[in-house]
Amino acid sequence: MQNVNTWLLKDVRHVPTLRRNLISAGQLGSDGCTVIFTADSWKVTKGALVVAKGKK
Repeated sequence: MQNVNTWLLKDVRHVPTLRRNLISAGQLGSDGCTVIFTADSWKVTKGALVVAKGKK
């Protein structure tokens, strides 16, 4: 079972033909989030809350 959340992204560009969704790590940082990349995974936190995570 997959938990699906919706994020509201502001001031972004949209490329209708792009096959993947991209989120700017820099923009997340400007919004107060911390983005962590490891060899095989990634995680976005805001304070103590994990708001997104995944595998590469």
